[in-house]
Amino acid sequence: MADIDYTFEKEILGGGMASVFVVSKDGEKYALKTPKADASDEYIKRFFREVRMMQSVDNEHVLPILESNFDGDTPYYVMPLCECSLAEKVQLMSPLERVTACVDFARGVYAIHQAGLRHRDIKPENALYLHGVLKISDLGLGRFVDRDTTTMTTTMEAMGTFGYIPPEYYTSPQTFRKGTIEGDIFMLGKSIYVVCSGGGNAMYVDMTKIDSSIAGIVQKCTEIEPTNRYHNVHDIIMDLMSVRDTMLKLANAPMDLKEILDKKHLIDFEEQAYRYLYSIGNDNEEMARALRKLDSATLKEIFTKKRKDIPTFAKYFDDSMSNPQTYIQFEDIDEFSKLQKVLFSLCGDYTTKSKILQSMIDFAHSYNRYPAMENIGSIMSKLPDEAIRGLAILFEKNKDKINDMRSHFKTSIPRLIQQLLNE
Repeated sequence: MADIDYTFEKEILGGGMASVFVVSKDGEKYALKTPKADASDEYIKRFFREVRMMQSVDNEHVLPILESNFDGDTPYYVMPLCECSLAEKVQLMSPLERVTACVDFARGVYAIHQAGLRHRDIKPENALYLHGVLKISDLGLGRFVDRDTTTMTTTMEAMGTFGYIPPEYYTSPQTFRKGTIEGDIFMLGKSIYVVCSGGGNAMYVDMTKIDSSIAGIVQKCTEIEPTNRYHNVHDIIMDLMSVRDTMLKLANAPMDLKEILDKKHLIDFEEQAYRYLYSIGNDNEEMARALRKLDSATLKEIFTKKRKDIPTFAKYFDDSMSNPQTYIQFEDIDEFSKLQKVLFSLCGDYTTKSKILQSMIDFAHSYNRYPAMENIGSIMSKLPDEAIRGLAILFEKNKDKINDMRSHFKTSIPRLIQQLLNE
């Protein structure tokens, strides 16, 4: 291999009629594939064709060829050096990560089909991770649909990996030699099973080892009769994405508030409670029920941890309660005011403070709720002059409402606010 301008470091794959080496050049490492000295003429033809095929697909989920050379004594091509295969990683993945990997796997297969190719050796070992991105590799058994004749593969037996090869490739060698979308889909279905089962055996598919929604996809991919399978990989991608999106929603769904409170000392309580409150939407009854279970000290604990999210939450709460799902009960205003008082005390943004206090004033005045009025008075009594000046426009705008409520304040308000209200 003296004609290859790379430094050979070690061989990483040496099965079959080709070898793959880790090589280096200019301080960077790559993977170099070359036929073995005793490779057959048929294999050499397939090797050249593999390069042409991989160069014909430009997709983030298909491994690119960086360089190829067929002119020297030793033909070769160079690829990025990947971290590992999907097969090596599946046992360390969560169920959601496995489904996400299957989506990317299928996207790579779909790109190959869109380029007019058939892979014919789809399996998790032929999906490699490069900088965290899954990429389909090894088109050694691939075929151009419109450019290759079936005589390019002279063997009369199905080639590929036992356990993944579709039954029609065994019963009809000509079908294998031609290569079909349905054949690739069968192998993709087996791969999805292996990935989602955490490394199960492709020869013995056990649907109880995978989620029922994934089992339905695997079943349709691996039907014995090719016409009963998916007709294209795009539909598989859409079904996998639907499963993934559902899993994402379930993963992000908040715990029940009772469960959160029961596990307060075992979980990230503040984060879980915040997510729960943020999930309620305009269900004002549920919001009020939740707030009855969370006293002011607990709310302060939650939003101290989530202080940076207070502007977002305050807007969410105001928008939701301005368009409630049902009629707001008078006593619910007191619970809302309790929450808003905590938000106001922890927020350092005067724009957000103004919105919170405005909402408190509107609710308390409209519903004539004395406890809510007392909370407004309590807030105002503790404001330093700097904060009062920052909220001066709000006091001017609402002085009639505030003056109507002042008799229900249990604390005196600063002289500067009194001046603003009495003008």
